[in-house]
Amino acid sequence: MKAINLSTGEERIYSHNEPLMALTQCYASENNLNSKFATNRKALADKIKASVREGDHGFHMGNWSIPKATICVSA
Repeated sequence: MKAINLSTGEERIYSHNEPLMALTQCYASENNLNSKFATNRKALADKIKASVREGDHGFHMGNWSIPKATICVSA
């Protein structure tokens, strides 16, 4: 799965298929909350959950987007 910052072009690759956790990590990284992400990622995910939107082609939060085409579907 790939998260893309639409403002900067930065890309982050994730080996899991959990868009909320990927966007939570992006948020933590941008807001100097990496320690909080490491110790209580669920609380941080709950905090940003309302800001994450699912569109026809991906998941979006702020400048970050995760195209659905990059999310692996396991059979």
